[in-house]
Amino acid sequence: MSKLEKTSFLAAAIYIGIMAVGMYTMHSIFGYSYDQPAMTKILLGFEIVMTLVGVYFYRKNLKGTGFGKVRFSFGYLVLAILILVSVWMFFTKGDFTANPKLVVIVAITTLFVGISEELMFRGIVLGSFLKSGHVYQGIFFSALCFALLHAVNVLGGSPYSEVVTQVMMTFINGLAFAGLKIKLNNLTPLMIFHWLYDFLLIAGLVAHVDVSGIMLLVTLTEIIILIPLFITAPKNYAKNKV
Repeated sequence: MSKLEKTSFLAAAIYIGIMAVGMYTMHSIFGYSYDQPAMTKILLGFEIVMTLVGVYFYRKNLKGTGFGKVRFSFGYLVLAILILVSVWMFFTKGDFTANPKLVVIVAITTLFVGISEELMFRGIVLGSFLKSGHVYQGIFFSALCFALLHAVNVLGGSPYSEVVTQVMMTFINGLAFAGLKIKLNNLTPLMIFHWLYDFLLIAGLVAHVDVSGIMLLVTLTEIIILIPLFITAPKNYAKNKV
């Protein structure tokens, strides 16, 4: 394992550690739970710090990577259409009169989530392994670190059974997103998708909009595209290097 790959694990550990402190603070000190949108009022500050950590490690070790020319991905196109339909439902059916300020806080917090998580796990962890030519190892370890991040949700009040499910699902999501990153050759589309996905799930609770049906389709799509993305990952990575 290269020094850069080891450094990426250090970066991920620091990132996950900050999230663990954030979850503990949010739940044990302020009394919010992971399933409450108001948690974002506490987590926003932590997400800003985590973003800065990601930017630091990226600029120090991988500056100039991760943001190449965007390549077409049919799988991402399907995901983008589904998420845009969800956005349309949210803004046409949502009730924003009750707590518009919280919707804004959720939007800002999830924006930092989308940027920092993609930068850390698909940019730094996956990027470090790709730089060494270790494509499949990068996909696996970036997904594993992404899953471990969500294990700290137990500190935010989530039941152990739910956390186990979250870890399993985020590992699958991590595999799919790593494959998409290699296919797309750019982190930005994933950052946008990640932001909107998290925003809709959390803000939907505030605006009383149920987007769970479409989100289930998003998850199923990720599972379907996972196998071809995994198989073609080395070929797609080789194209990006040309």
